[in-house]
Amino acid sequence: MGAGLAMSPGDIAFKSNFATSDEKTGIITSRKADRHFEKDGPILCAALDRMKLHSFLECEVKSMQQNTNVELLLKDQD
Repeated sequence: MGAGLAMSPGDIAFKSNFATSDEKTGIITSRKADRHFEKDGPILCAALDRMKLHSFLECEVKSMQQNTNVELLLKDQD
């Protein structure tokens, strides 16, 4: 995935993207920020790295799939 995740057969991973919005309306103008945002990308990532979540120490998402062929239901796209 390009995110440094060690994947094994049967694993499912999720990723997210930075989006851009209109400053006046707050409406999303692009659901994926430019892939070549070398100037803004490191700044945004550094800001996320410094965020402190006061309610809990970490966030964990769990999902259980009953279908043994779940990969057939998923597409390699967003």
